[in-house]
Amino acid sequence: MEHARVVIDRAFVDKYYVNNDRDKELYKELENKDDVLVIFPDVVRLAKDLCKAMHDCVAVVRDNPVYRWVLEDKTTFYDYWIDTQSG
Repeated sequence: MEHARVVIDRAFVDKYYVNNDRDKELYKELENKDDVLVIFPDVVRLAKDLCKAMHDCVAVVRDNPVYRWVLEDKTTFYDYWIDTQSG
């Protein structure tokens, strides 16, 4: 396969895998194609970006009492169980 007609890369994923609104277009794009090139992401960068996003999310909840108040009825904070079990 010298030149793929369809390239599945980050832009392709961003375009089609946001929600189900583009499913028909996606099926038309890939149906019966044998000249598809899939470019896998940089796993190290992906892991770093995921860790950063998780740390940022924790910081938002940790540093914002309004977020914690909203989440109290929907979640159990791990530290809550550690504090109550210790004594």
